[in-house]
Amino acid sequence: MKSIKVEHLSKIYDVSHAEERTIGFRELITQQIGSLFSKKEQSKKFYALNDVSFDVEQGEVLGVIGKNGSGKSTLLKILSRITAPTSGKVTIHGRVASLLEVGTGFHEELTGRENIFMSGIILGMKRWEIYKHFDEIVSFAGVEQFIDTPVKKYSSGMRLRLAFSVAAHLQAEILLIDEVLAVGDYEFEKKCMGVMGDIQKSGRTILFVSHNMEFIKRLCTRLILLEHGKIKQIGSTFDVIDSYFGYINNVRSKLFFDDTIHQPDKIIIIYLMECLNVLEKGMLYLEESLCIKTVYEIKESQTFLFVNLCFYNEKGILLFTAFEAYSHQIQGKRRDVGVYESFCYVPSHIFNEGQVSVSLLITNTGTAEKQSEDNLIFQLDGGNIFFC
Repeated sequence: MKSIKVEHLSKIYDVSHAEERTIGFRELITQQIGSLFSKKEQSKKFYALNDVSFDVEQGEVLGVIGKNGSGKSTLLKILSRITAPTSGKVTIHGRVASLLEVGTGFHEELTGRENIFMSGIILGMKRWEIYKHFDEIVSFAGVEQFIDTPVKKYSSGMRLRLAFSVAAHLQAEILLIDEVLAVGDYEFEKKCMGVMGDIQKSGRTILFVSHNMEFIKRLCTRLILLEHGKIKQIGSTFDVIDSYFGYINNVRSKLFFDDTIHQPDKIIIIYLMECLNVLEKGMLYLEESLCIKTVYEIKESQTFLFVNLCFYNEKGILLFTAFEAYSHQIQGKRRDVGVYESFCYVPSHIFNEGQVSVSLLITNTGTAEKQSEDNLIFQLDGGNIFFC
C-alpha cells in the first residue's frame, strides 16, 4: 500500500525584479499617472517544484536530499498542506505529523501541556489517547519542569525537543521531518535516531529531508535527489549519495596526478599520487579509512629526503600533516638512489562531512656529509575528496 502518491507536482512563484527604493510624493504621483498609459511589467515565473512524481510505500523511510534551493522544503510544505501546489496531485493515506521548523504548530501563548493536547486533537486523536502518551512525550523532551510554562518562554532547543517528541509519540501514520535535528545537541540527536528507528520498525512512514549524510545512510532505504525543483534521481541510498557528491564536487580525484614531475633541483621525481579507496567521483564514506599512495624516485644517494601530506578543510585551514620522516622504516636513515612507494593511512571517522584537500610537500634535510634543518623544496596541490 502506498502511503504517499505524488503526481506531476509543481509550485510556481511570481518573481518581480522591480528596483526597490525610497521615492518622494511627487514621483509617486507621476508613476501612478504614468502607469495608466503604460503596460504592466510582467513578472518572471520561478519553479520551486517542476513536474515532480514519486510514491512512498507504507513503512518506508524515504530521504530527500539536494542543494539549498532545490525544492526540498517546498515539497514538505505541500505534503503538510501548509501551502497549495500550482498544479499536480498529492494522495496521502493516514494521519500526518510534520516537523518542518522549530516549534511548528505550537501556539506561543499556550503552555507545553496545552500544546501537546492541541497537537493531538489536530491529528484526530481522542483525549484518552493523548493522556496515554503524555508522560512519555514530556519525559523524552526533558521539559517536565516547564510543562506548564508558555511555549514563548522556551529556548529553541526546548521547542525542538517537545515538537519532535509530540510528532514521534502521537501515533501518526506518516511523519514528515525537515532539517531541524541540527538544532539539537548530540545526546538529543542520538535519542531521535533511536526513536525514528523504532518508528520505522512499527510500520509507519517517514519522509526525511536532511543534509546530514550520516543520518540519511542510517535511516533511509531510498533517496530522492532534487535539483532546481526537478527530480534528478530516485534510487538506493548509496547510489543517490554517490551521484549527489559527484554533482556538487564535479571532480574526479581518484588520481591526483600521474604525470612525471621533475623537481627544480632534480633530487626527486614524483611519478604518482593516488587515493586507493576513493570512488570515481572523489567521494569516501566517513566510516572508511583513507589510503594515499605516492610513488617517487630519489636521484641522489645519501639524501635525507621525505614526502609529507597536508590535509586542508573547505576553508583552506590546515587540519594536520602526515610526515613520512616519522615512519619507523626510514626514521634517521639516509635515502639511497631508487624508486620508493609511500603509503599514508588515515583512520576512519577522522574527518567531518565535506571536502578535504590534500597537498604534497617534499622536505630535504641535506646529505650524510652536510645536515640541515627541514627545508621545503617542493609543494604541489593534489585533489579534493568529499567525505559523507
